[in-house]
Amino acid sequence: MEEVPWYVSLLVSWSPFIVMVLLFGWVGRRIARGVETSLRAPDGRPVGQVLDDHLREMRRSHDLLEQVIKEQAARLEALEKKA
Repeated sequence: MEEVPWYVSLLVSWSPFIVMVLLFGWVGRRIARGVETSLRAPDGRPVGQVLDDHLREMRRSHDLLEQVIKEQAARLEALEKKA
């Protein structure tokens, strides 16, 4: 039986490790792309932008409600002064 050359032996012994590293890299990239695309709203906007828009709208609503409360308090004071 002939002896196997050193480079064939090296290739055979390291090929499973190389295949596993390449497979791990490929799977990691696929997962990263999946996470990247899943962080989008149904309309295609990034989730961060949707959250910023929502926060801006909540602040605007809050300011409007504070204004209404102040107006109602002023009306209540006016009614109490008349009574």
